[in-house]
Amino acid sequence: MDWKQYAAALILTNAVMMAVGYLVLRLQSLPIFNPNGVGSMAPDLSFHTIISFMTNTNLQHYAGESGLSDLSQMLVITFMMFVSAASGYAACAAFIRGITGRSKTSVGNFYEDLVRITTRILLPFSLVGGLLLARLRVTQRRLSMMPGDFESSSVFTNGQLKIDYSAGCAWLWGEELHLTPIEYKLLCLLSKNVGWVLTHTYITQHVWGRCWDNDVSSLRVFMATLRKKLESAPNSPQYIQTHVGVGYRMLRV
Repeated sequence: MDWKQYAAALILTNAVMMAVGYLVLRLQSLPIFNPNGVGSMAPDLSFHTIISFMTNTNLQHYAGESGLSDLSQMLVITFMMFVSAASGYAACAAFIRGITGRSKTSVGNFYEDLVRITTRILLPFSLVGGLLLARLRVTQRRLSMMPGDFESSSVFTNGQLKIDYSAGCAWLWGEELHLTPIEYKLLCLLSKNVGWVLTHTYITQHVWGRCWDNDVSSLRVFMATLRKKLESAPNSPQYIQTHVGVGYRMLRV
């Protein structure tokens, strides 16, 4: 390919992936790898998300895993994080070939560069990095709360709700609750402070860290999904009470 063909292939390929990704986000409410019944993403948020991951800036204005189906996380988020980076590396490689002047008529083949960079650099690097993080138990450390917040082997019981902190599981009416990591952390934090009103800032700092202390909108989304799994009538909460403008409290049943 000359530089014009290479540039056209890069632009058209990314345009097609962007269009497909946008459609996946808009249609993610379909029952295809969507066990949590996540609804479709709004048009403006879908466009913002796909453009963000296409340009490899990865701005996340959606509410984490509660705002995406499994299909969207695989085909849009994870896929685009690889191919967007590979596209950038491919463009750099073509530019270097062009200025070194090894060939006056060719700067390489974009499709070959895209596949090679993805399969020979990015995927192996992510695999090794993932194994290293797993060996260091990074995820388990992040899921733990602040030092001293939880006893390692305590069990909390409140009405029909039971939480085993050491096992990392929760049950309601004898059935295990299928919670996301964030939902579980919220539930643990509220249960360890049962009867106390926790402010939005306190909750976000303990669950996400200090850089998220003003992200009340994400907190509300996660709290709403947690309530759907806990409360038989979310409009008349039995376990989690909202204090408007202040925060949340777990009630003693």
